[in-house]
Amino acid sequence: MSKALAKLARLAAERERDRMRDEERAALDRIAAEAADAGSSFTYPRGGRFKPSTVLGVLRRDGFKCKGCGEPGNLTVEGGSRKFEDLRTVCRSCAED
Repeated sequence: MSKALAKLARLAAERERDRMRDEERAALDRIAAEAADAGSSFTYPRGGRFKPSTVLGVLRRDGFKCKGCGEPGNLTVEGGSRKFEDLRTVCRSCAED
């Protein structure tokens, strides 16, 4: 990904985050802090499909590691439905596959 595209993606994510309510932002900050404590990093899923509390639960359940490759870096949550059991933690590389 080019630097310009990465910057646009980051800015879009920041704008999306700014639209969230204060409690959601606080929850995302807690998720980021827990991910950092676990030696990982986290990116909130595009479009805010999942509640922050659900995302935190999935990350905790999966041990803040990608279910595809086991790496702890640049994680997000994805799934075909919004059901907790259908969601999984993945890194950016595995999410693109």
